[in-house]
Amino acid sequence: MRRRRRQLVATGTIAAAALLGPSAEAHDPFQITTDARVHADRIELRITMAQRTATRLCLSPAPAATLSRAELDQRHGELASCGPSLYRLTSGGEPLLPRATEVVVTAENDVQTTLVFPPAERSPLVLDAVHLARLSNSTFGDELTVTGDGTFLGQKLLRADDSALSVDVLVELPTAPSVPWLGRRGPLVISLLVGLVGFYWLIRRARSPRGPTA
Repeated sequence: MRRRRRQLVATGTIAAAALLGPSAEAHDPFQITTDARVHADRIELRITMAQRTATRLCLSPAPAATLSRAELDQRHGELASCGPSLYRLTSGGEPLLPRATEVVVTAENDVQTTLVFPPAERSPLVLDAVHLARLSNSTFGDELTVTGDGTFLGQKLLRADDSALSVDVLVELPTAPSVPWLGRRGPLVISLLVGLVGFYWLIRRARSPRGPTA
C-alpha cells in the first residue's frame, strides 16, 4: 500500500513539472538585467527580460497572452527595431548612438537584446534605462552591472524614478618602460647624458681638421 502511494506521489510530481516546465521563465516579469561591457573600441549592452515585459515594451498592440517561439520569430523585426530605444548612453555629455542590434529568444523564452555602441572617449559614461518610464508599474527594476576589461565599474538597481548610472571611464595611456636603477633621479640622469653627448659632439667638431680655404 505504501509503495503504491509513493508511486502516485511521484507520478503527480512528474505531471506537475511537465505542465509547469514549458511556461517557466528565468526572469520574473518585473525583473530586467543588463550587463554592460566597456571595451577600448566599443560598448556592449546585453539586456535580458521576460517575454511579457519585452512584448509590452516593443509590440503594438501588446499581446494579451504569451507568444510561442514561432510567433516571436515572426515579430523579430519589431523587437530588433525597439532595441535601440531601451537605453540612452552619453559620454562626457555627448550622446552615443547604437551601431548594431541583435535580438535572440533564450531557451527559457526570455528576450535578450544586445546593443553595440561606439567607445566612450570621455567621462562620465552615463547609462540611462529609459525604457523603465514606459512601463506602467513602478515595481519594475533593471539590475545594471558595468564592467571594463578586467575592471568593475559600477552596479545599480535602476527604477523609473532613478533610471541612470554614471561611471568613470579611465583611459590608460601607454607609459615609457621604467629602469629600476634610475629611480626618481631618472629624468636628471637622462638630461645629463644628453648634455654630455652634445658637449662631446661640440669638442669633436672643434678638433676636426678644416679643409683648405680659398
